[in-house]
Amino acid sequence: MSMHFAGNHKASTPLTDFVTLALAQNSRSGLTEILKSIAQAVNAYGCVLWEVAPGSDFDANPPRGHLFVLDQWLEDGRIYAFYDLPPRSAAGESVLTGKTIYVEDVINDPRVSKDPRYLRRLGVKTILSVPIIFPDKSRKGVITLYRTTNDPFTENEVAIVEQLAPLVPALYQTIRVKLIFGLTRRVERILSRTKLLTHDKQHTRAEVKANVGRAIRRICSTVSEAFKCIETSVFLEDRSETPGRYELIATTWPGPFEKKFYGRFEKSLTGWVLTHGKPVKIFDLANFERDKLAIRKDYRGIIWTDSLDFKTSVRKYLELATEDDLPPLSFMAAPIIIGGKVLGVIRCCTAEKGPYYFAEADLNLLELVAAKISQYWSDWLNELETQEEIQTWQLLSRSISELNAFALSKLNDDRPVESDIFLEALHVTRSVVKGAEIMDIRMLNTQTNELAFVATQGHTWNLGSLKEIQARKEHRFQVNDKPPKSAGSH
Repeated sequence: MSMHFAGNHKASTPLTDFVTLALAQNSRSGLTEILKSIAQAVNAYGCVLWEVAPGSDFDANPPRGHLFVLDQWLEDGRIYAFYDLPPRSAAGESVLTGKTIYVEDVINDPRVSKDPRYLRRLGVKTILSVPIIFPDKSRKGVITLYRTTNDPFTENEVAIVEQLAPLVPALYQTIRVKLIFGLTRRVERILSRTKLLTHDKQHTRAEVKANVGRAIRRICSTVSEAFKCIETSVFLEDRSETPGRYELIATTWPGPFEKKFYGRFEKSLTGWVLTHGKPVKIFDLANFERDKLAIRKDYRGIIWTDSLDFKTSVRKYLELATEDDLPPLSFMAAPIIIGGKVLGVIRCCTAEKGPYYFAEADLNLLELVAAKISQYWSDWLNELETQEEIQTWQLLSRSISELNAFALSKLNDDRPVESDIFLEALHVTRSVVKGAEIMDIRMLNTQTNELAFVATQGHTWNLGSLKEIQARKEHRFQVNDKPPKSAGSH
């Protein structure tokens, strides 16, 4: 039997205690405590907050889309997390009609989903759904209470739920504001302390990386604690030393980490973020193959390779038996980007506690953290490059003085050898220009208008057979070619 309640009943409930409990929550998992309080107020087995998934259109005819579990509490601690509940369900009906829906007989009610995942595996007999609207008015949801006994919800209990449920979105919003403020403040404190410790004097690149690594490790731990997730990892590019390679700086992943480098255009979730410079949010990696067509509508061409063997590793980490349900392997990642340049990526995966799915608001918060890291890392890169440029000019000045002295000493010889001076010039160049592997000096023969090598340096010059080496070094370049065929001819 299904009943509709208008919601006009007066209920005697410890409303003040409920609000006080809710406002005391400071973490993302505080929503679980709110749902627990509602369930216990009416002696229910569990309480679930369903939200209409982004992209759904429940106003269409027929309604399109689905609902997902934003958070849940079950008295036996079981995980109840789904993201594909159809509109034609008791919870969906509550959203569609904007009314309280009471299903007294789950087994025989035709609107209750026959999928055993949702209710039958839990032994649910009775459900009560109350619609809610989030503060921004753009999101809808429903609070659903479950009972595993045959005891029906009384009108007074229905009134209690109808009184408490509409408060949940605003209270959840309050928790989120606390989370945003608390997390960003902690991240800023970590980064500012590192700056104070290291910006007071010049440091080598190795020293800077060590200090940055310590700061990023603390940020990863802070983010993981805020989102209650198993993994938070940060990859950064050192554009001067290893351009195009994004190295693992820190992670909270508890097991072996095989994939420590990523590159742009790499076929992976992290590679997709680095390539496109856009954030990614995926409900459940465990069902990636099943859902990949829908996922690729939002993230074209994205691929998941499971480099960490997530399913096995998460089951082991959470000490779950083979028959136990895995929590959703929810994933999100945000590019660390500044001025349109991708410096790295920060990613999170698999919440240990509810809410098990990362919502759009969570991804937005992760982007805030990424923005702070990007400014921090960019400042350090700029400072290092400035220091190294100064050091290069100082080295160049000293080297030129030494080269002048060397040249004068050679010119004072009875028979000065020009090639010795040229080779020394290349040696100086190599010491000043980092990464210079192929160097040469070419002189112009004014009679033939040709450039010829008079000195070379670098192992590449000596690759191949003796004939190839000789041909390479004896090659000539015409300066009158139109257009010029070499940089020297220009």
